[in-house]
Amino acid sequence: SGYGLKSKIFAANLNLYYTLWKNRPPDYTPTVTTPDGVLSYNINGMDELHKGVELDLIVKIIKNLECEGIASFGNWKTISGTKVYVTNDAGGIVDSVDFSAKNVHVGNAAQIQTSGSLRYTIIKGLYVKPRFTYFAKNYANFDPTTLIGTNKDRESWKMPDYGLFDFYAGYNLKIWKMNMGVSAGIVNVLNTVYISDAQNGSKFN
Repeated sequence: SGYGLKSKIFAANLNLYYTLWKNRPPDYTPTVTTPDGVLSYNINGMDELHKGVELDLIVKIIKNLECEGIASFGNWKTISGTKVYVTNDAGGIVDSVDFSAKNVHVGNAAQIQTSGSLRYTIIKGLYVKPRFTYFAKNYANFDPTTLIGTNKDRESWKMPDYGLFDFYAGYNLKIWKMNMGVSAGIVNVLNTVYISDAQNGSKFN
């Protein structure tokens, strides 16, 4: 569901979501090479629950200066367990194991993101826009085949939070009744070192 508010100096949109994903394929399943050939892990799918709130707003501070803000707060989790089938090169099932990933956060997606920027119009059509974005609540992607036995429902590694400062500039103009624009940007101006993607259980975490 969504709600909006708009005036001459202020505009805001609020969205709420609650989404159930049924039988979603995992992002990662391993393969194992054995003397008898390559064994693959086959998972029919897992259930995920995504819920959260998103807000974006624009405030006109003075004629040529606008403040833009975006905030997204989510809670995305796997909510099921199922069976993993081990298959050989011919597609035959050679083994199976039960796993559970209930309440394990979905990986490689920062579930909290907040951003603030200032857009300053120097002259008509020409603007600059510095922006800072903060990323948090980001978990490593998990291998479902490891969530067995005492590791059932084990939470993944939570990556460190980080913030990025970007800078954009652009020029909009109208030629022959057509709107045209040129823009450029520098991403991560401060050269911040950060982790945005990870695999749970790797030697690096």
